[in-house]
Amino acid sequence: MLIPVCLLVWVLFLLFGLIQDDDDSRRFASWRWNQFRELFELYRGGASHVIVTSHVFNNGKLDLERLKDLVKIVGKQRLILDVSCREKDGRRYAIVTDRWQKFSDVLLDEKSLEFLGGFADEFLVHGVDVEGKKLGIDEELVALLGNYSPVSITTHIFLDVFSFGLGILDGVLTLLQIPVTYAGGVTVMEDVERIKEAGKGGVDVTVGSALDILVVIYLTKMLLLGITSNKNSSALH
Repeated sequence: MLIPVCLLVWVLFLLFGLIQDDDDSRRFASWRWNQFRELFELYRGGASHVIVTSHVFNNGKLDLERLKDLVKIVGKQRLILDVSCREKDGRRYAIVTDRWQKFSDVLLDEKSLEFLGGFADEFLVHGVDVEGKKLGIDEELVALLGNYSPVSITTHIFLDVFSFGLGILDGVLTLLQIPVTYAGGVTVMEDVERIKEAGKGGVDVTVGSALDILVVIYLTKMLLLGITSNKNSSALH
């Protein structure tokens, strides 16, 4: 009974904003309603998580209100924050937005990861400087992530109503481990091993444009193993 009631309250809240005289209120409520509808369709389709990138930034700054709204609608346990970054001013890495073209004022470090970890279930980090080039990984970035991954945060766990994170009941203080997944520049299987080593075994990896290369390598190895096996079998006969 609690879930339908909370859902009704949320929908009525959005509809109330739509009938306000203030244009800004109507536009904001309309945006939230469309967001709610799109996310609900994703859940109906079986999506376990939603990856969010530039939406939580506004003019190069973290928009905390947008982030909090997403947590209310999606639920912390379903939200993956894409904090892809580029090198800036030496060895520091800054989160980039808007198709990775704009630097934000948020540096990727222990402090920012711990803060953002209070709103997300996982981090996805593209090494934008090497992304799609198939020239190898950004080992310095992986090493930086390895210092903090998985990100440990202490937070209150609330009752999650229909994945909207409304926090109807107070929760308990809990230590959470937020995993970090790196992407960018993986070309050969040795790159995966380098991520494991540089990331101190705490950084996951995802592969995109280089997947075809890895598949060819794998199939070639399987083919060679099959040929070798057949030769050995023939020799036995």
